[in-house]
Amino acid sequence: MIIRSKTLLALGVLLACVWLAGAAPANSLRYLVEEDFTAAGPDANARGHAQVLVKQKGASHIQRLRVTLANLDPGTPYQLLATTGDDTNFFAVADFTTTAAGRATVMQQRVQAKDKIRRTAPKRVLAEPLAPLTEVRTLAVANTNGEVVLTVDLHAAPALQFELTSVLQSTGVDAAAVGCLVVAVQNGGVQFRLFAAGQSPQLKFHVNDSLVGTYAADFAGRINVGFLPDAAPSPLAFRTMSVRNADDDLVLKSTVP
Repeated sequence: MIIRSKTLLALGVLLACVWLAGAAPANSLRYLVEEDFTAAGPDANARGHAQVLVKQKGASHIQRLRVTLANLDPGTPYQLLATTGDDTNFFAVADFTTTAAGRATVMQQRVQAKDKIRRTAPKRVLAEPLAPLTEVRTLAVANTNGEVVLTVDLHAAPALQFELTSVLQSTGVDAAAVGCLVVAVQNGGVQFRLFAAGQSPQLKFHVNDSLVGTYAADFAGRINVGFLPDAAPSPLAFRTMSVRNADDDLVLKSTVP
């Protein structure tokens, strides 16, 4: 469940940093969005529902896309399309044919546990352009004429839930460096907490190799940031996170698979 309390969010970060002292760094990510398609174009009666689930903890993770459709033309081929990130151009995900009742289900997934990928039926393997599923913004269904009959904007879904917890790994440059963060998204709002400490008077936070925030450390070398930096991308787009010291040396880092 997405954390709703800022107090609990801060407490979770501090507990993660305490845990850091006796455990290997790890990431935990949970993303869930369920939303109905909107009918468009030539088929006003068409219906559809999309569910996207991503759960990741350490080396174990699951990514699953499930689309259920109804009131389409019976026994007719269609195509599932998608866009990712800021790219508005659709690409093909899967071809499918409806049943005699005009229904169809498209499901794709990728499951990995302890560095072993679980076997999945070939037709249900997650299409490579969809990974990671957190970056899939729009899904659409098109008929054989290329006309879009259903669309859904996943990132605009009111029910979108996202939470990322990351313990940052020391690079060895600063023996005293520790850090962790939690970021959560729900109902269009973002909660963020970053805690880091080291031996530098200033610490710089980077996301996806871009500087998004510079912070003066307190007398003990600590920073405690309680809001998402304005320059940061959407938390759904976080791929790498790092902290650099005043000399721009990399002291902490983390990667979201």
